[in-house]
Amino acid sequence: MNIEVQARSLIAKAIDAEKCLTSVEIREKMKGKILITCEDYLSARAKLCEIISQINQIANYCGRGRDDLDHSILLET
Repeated sequence: MNIEVQARSLIAKAIDAEKCLTSVEIREKMKGKILITCEDYLSARAKLCEIISQINQIANYCGRGRDDLDHSILLET
């Protein structure tokens, strides 16, 4: 039961972070701002990526999960 509660808490954090990111996107687009220059957007995106990285590490318990990647990977081509 405790493991289930911990797993759900990470998913709930990810959902909250995604909602926050979406909210910032909508708000800044309505203002006509470019998102990649908005600190709120960059911060919200970094938080979501951090949580996804944690989920990936925990879900891949056999050592194949990566938690060393941050939001800068989204900018790489």
